[in-house]
Amino acid sequence: MSENLWGMEPIEPLSEESPRKIVADQAALLQKITGGAVFGTVENADKKELPFPFNQKDFLLALTVFSPKLDGYSKRFFCFGYGIDMYSVDFTNIIGCNPTFIKSCANEQELKTFLKQIFSSDAVRKLISAMITQVRELEDFKAAG
Repeated sequence: MSENLWGMEPIEPLSEESPRKIVADQAALLQKITGGAVFGTVENADKKELPFPFNQKDFLLALTVFSPKLDGYSKRFFCFGYGIDMYSVDFTNIIGCNPTFIKSCANEQELKTFLKQIFSSDAVRKLISAMITQVRELEDFKAAG
């Protein structure tokens, strides 16, 4: 058997959740709280769409909300990027903000606080409410039809 030169046994995962998991969990929750009218997805973001130096992060992702019932209508809420060490995480192209604005969250708690601000903003609530309204109107129209 080889000698362990890593200096620890076993190597433990970090206690923090990754930004990807935190945002993906919220995306999954959106379907539940909208009664299946609106979905969220976390996808890889295109480096070419993002400003330098933001596009140099190890992981570049985007949160998009969509509704299959509205012919696949979708809206990107923001892009986020972070390194392998997970924090800090940076945001750009935030819905309702100047496209060049970049917000940085130094740790998991700052990330959750910032996400709560975005998700409870007037711009986001209005968009999701409008999507739900139109999904329900389509369902009523089809049921009457």
